[in-house]
Amino acid sequence: NGVGAGVYQGFSHFVYDYERGERINLKDIVKDEKALVKQLKKQHKGSYEGLPNVTSIPSAWFLSGKNLCLIFPKYEIGYGSDGCPELGIDLTQCMDALTDYGKKLIEK
Repeated sequence: NGVGAGVYQGFSHFVYDYERGERINLKDIVKDEKALVKQLKKQHKGSYEGLPNVTSIPSAWFLSGKNLCLIFPKYEIGYGSDGCPELGIDLTQCMDALTDYGKKLIEK
């Protein structure tokens, strides 16, 4: 009989708009999550074994320029040795999926 040990790695985050003085939720910038998932799969086709099974945007994300950067939990789309994969979506390629506020954010 063996003995095993596991380590849980967790994190929390939030995205903040200093001009508005408040946190930003994904629904504030995205109106069509399915279109973003489609764009994610298109941009990163073949990069992770589990990517074709993704049906929604993970809860951990941030904005970097014109990209929505997604942080997937360990093991969700790849191997444990991949850690927590970060993949970006070029938002200029899916403007119709964004709210008016989301479009303004990436036009800055």
